[in-house]
Amino acid sequence: MEALNPWVELTPTPTGWSGSFACQVSILPLEMRQKLRWGFNAAALLSEALDRQKLFIESQFHGDPLREPASGERALALRCHQVPGEGLLLALVGKVQAATESQTYQKALEYCREVTSTFPYDYKLSPASTREMFERLTGQALFLACESVQSIARLLRFESQIRTQKNLAYVTGFWQSTERADEQIWRAMAGYPHPALLNITLQPGILEADERQLLWDMKSVAAAPVQEISNLHPIQPFEKWVEAFIERRLNPWKRYYLLQVHLLCPAGVTHALARPIGAALTRETADLLSPGFLIVYPANSTNRQEWKTRIRQLELTSTPFHPAHLASLSNLADLNETCAVFRLPYPHEPGLPGVTFLEPLEK
Repeated sequence: MEALNPWVELTPTPTGWSGSFACQVSILPLEMRQKLRWGFNAAALLSEALDRQKLFIESQFHGDPLREPASGERALALRCHQVPGEGLLLALVGKVQAATESQTYQKALEYCREVTSTFPYDYKLSPASTREMFERLTGQALFLACESVQSIARLLRFESQIRTQKNLAYVTGFWQSTERADEQIWRAMAGYPHPALLNITLQPGILEADERQLLWDMKSVAAAPVQEISNLHPIQPFEKWVEAFIERRLNPWKRYYLLQVHLLCPAGVTHALARPIGAALTRETADLLSPGFLIVYPANSTNRQEWKTRIRQLELTSTPFHPAHLASLSNLADLNETCAVFRLPYPHEPGLPGVTFLEPLEK
């Protein structure tokens, strides 16, 4: 393996230091990917590639489903930068934290080596070796140019209080996709007439005790009198959907992640960009219907600046729907949901109409 010499951005934090690195993601030519196939046809090629992506995501889990990972200790972000006149620039950004500057630097090198060693081999990872390349891959210029509230948007699964025949349930939808649904994401990004950035932040997580109790109470606590239940939603037969949601979340051995999806565009993130991406990430499946998605903007300029800073630093932005001790419910995703969102493009032989992925910038 080639010696790694990535540029590491070291930043002091209230508890120590953080270190970030960035790698350009390049898709191998189809003729090379075909040689990697274990199966007998093109469908097997895609299935094997998706399984390698899933294994990479599983490797980001901290290992113990009952132990909370250290907050912000390790994070990844998949970024797709729409560069008008050039194409889509794909990048993987990693971040670690440690007590001292030297420890952080060594930890960042170790994590970069781990990522480049285990990343799906249908792609080539090229770590940025200079500050200039790091800033280009991470989209620093675009972040600086996002000065309006409409320049940043967050995509969330549908969330709402739903009155059932039993009680008042607070539920979220699911991130769901299909094998080829991500193609719409890349086509929407490539067709947008302004510079734009799709950012997907991923951290290991668990279902906290308070969150588990909330879900258990929705399942087991007796119904409150009607006059004590909010009129936020009329009574409808939601029980079966709510029960499926609770059962899926309460599985004690699931691997959970904290996941957020943001779009940034200095000219403004319109629904023409956000809607096709949200639809591709919340598709209906035969097993479970999807209630849809939400597009949320910062409440004000202060909130916008906070979002911009936290997204750039691979930190999670605040969630408007839950109290602080339940905030991660909006971010919580199981392995299958995470694989539906943290998805790399896998073009077939003709390629994707109107989409060009940039070749490695550093040779």
